[in-house]
Amino acid sequence: MKSLMMERYPLRYGNLILERNDFLMVKKYLQGGPGLEEYTHDNVLALLRENLQKAIIMDETNMPSEIIRLYSIVSVVSSSGIEACFQLVLPDEVDLERDKISVLSSLGCSVMGLSKGDII
Repeated sequence: MKSLMMERYPLRYGNLILERNDFLMVKKYLQGGPGLEEYTHDNVLALLRENLQKAIIMDETNMPSEIIRLYSIVSVVSSSGIEACFQLVLPDEVDLERDKISVLSSLGCSVMGLSKGDII
């Protein structure tokens, strides 16, 4: 089976890190929603499922503070220098006017579990 994971530079922790409750909430969204495929692209769902399968799952008390989690405020800079800032949220909390981006979006799924300074 071909890996769908985006090509990444070496990660600070060697792998994506997910907090247990975040992992369970995202997994619940992936398992259940009628209409989920209409909400997001199949390749994003496949990538998120692969990321969840490969991630290191940690309890809240052991989570490094610099890991991007649900409700984190995230700043990203493109290779061309364009900067964006957003909050990573669950699909039913998306508010683009307030820069709240879904974890089921291509950007959200690409950054969840990364550490400050990781490059994708």
